[in-house]
Amino acid sequence: MTDKGGGSFVENRNALWSDTLEKVRAEIGDTVFNMWLRNTVLIRLDDEVLELGVPTTFARVYIAGKLAGVISKHLYATAKKKPLLRMSINGHLHKKIREAQAGAEEPVNYEAPPAPKKKKSKTDIFTLNPTYKFDNFITGPSNKLAFDSAVKVANHPAKIYNPLFIFGGYGLGKTHLLQGIAEKTLAENPSFDVFYVTGDYFINQFVSSLTNGTIDKFRARIRGCDMLIIDDVHILARKAASQEEFLQCFNALEGSAKQIVMASDAHPRSIEKLRDELCSRFVSGMLIEIETLDFSTKLALIDNFLHSHQKTLSKQIREFLAENLPSNAREIKGAIIRLLALISITDETQVNIPMVRQALKDFIFLGNQHLSLSDIENAVISHLNVTSEQLHAKTRIGKIVFARQVIMSLAREMTDLSLNEIAEFFKMNHANVLYADRRIKEQAKTEIETRNLLEKLRRDLRCN
Repeated sequence: MTDKGGGSFVENRNALWSDTLEKVRAEIGDTVFNMWLRNTVLIRLDDEVLELGVPTTFARVYIAGKLAGVISKHLYATAKKKPLLRMSINGHLHKKIREAQAGAEEPVNYEAPPAPKKKKSKTDIFTLNPTYKFDNFITGPSNKLAFDSAVKVANHPAKIYNPLFIFGGYGLGKTHLLQGIAEKTLAENPSFDVFYVTGDYFINQFVSSLTNGTIDKFRARIRGCDMLIIDDVHILARKAASQEEFLQCFNALEGSAKQIVMASDAHPRSIEKLRDELCSRFVSGMLIEIETLDFSTKLALIDNFLHSHQKTLSKQIREFLAENLPSNAREIKGAIIRLLALISITDETQVNIPMVRQALKDFIFLGNQHLSLSDIENAVISHLNVTSEQLHAKTRIGKIVFARQVIMSLAREMTDLSLNEIAEFFKMNHANVLYADRRIKEQAKTEIETRNLLEKLRRDLRCN
């Protein structure tokens, strides 16, 4: 917890608040504490107000409804004071938490059997996830072409679709397909040298090899493999030197008729700062977009996950989940894991939609009564690295205008606020709001980065 304000009734308010939190933790348990209170910030603590910064609007709603009483009780026991509890959404705190969690690929399986350890061969840099196989990849209209192409590449390396470039939004199965290619290729031909890395790893190893004087060894390892699989290849665009190095590696592998497979959040032409030479090579083979999961694919994914845990739910509930959960495989799995916890303490035949809605309220957008323009603004701040002052200033800088328009568009989509109420927030008129909404929607149709941003913002605001 971080103290950002002054106090009048206790000089050592940090110690007071830490003591209070420990008592709260002891009462509510580590799981609830870590989910809702660990990632909060102490902003103010005095005679009148206890103010906490929380990362999301749903954290604020949950704490106010479920934990305010126990916090007040233990704070009074410690300090004999009962200040009013206030909470504000802290966009920069949210950004910090999101970045810290960015490396998490999959939610932890609830009561899942431990995965067998894969024997690490000389070809592995990252240990492949044993669950990422073609056999358990759920296909539908949005990903069938990508799946079929991945299977063909695994069965005929460097003979068809070379390079293979798969792009699409967060949580749609790109990593699953890439690791599925590696797993299938190695299963069919164990001596095949498959080199699976991420864009971050490539940059880090390249820089390290330059520093340590081992650049020749680095190049030999990359260029000597039979198949290079690189996830999050768009990250290479961050560094000019890394782009040049990867271009040379690409040319060497292509010249030796080796298979190259890549995945990215965006179409090559939409990757900011990507060199033209790399872009032209990325689009020279099979280029496939994985689109947002449709209803039937989401339903199949839900059924598959329930089946893997030997659980069942009624058709009505499964269809409710498919209609209301985010179009994102990772979040669907996270929601089902939480639902499995509910089933474990409840007769599954007694589970109904109101119970599901309550259990998954931070996965399913239940309404807009708790969502404010400030909440949307803070979410945008956390993603686009802008400030509230910039957003409310009369500036025409492109980055600021775009962020402001995103807020207006999401406010139109996710709240019941009138055009005039949204316009007043920025001291504009309703025509500005209509224009912003139309522009963002049109941009989202043609630019995958905008679609991905809106998807992430909706997720952060617990909306699908």
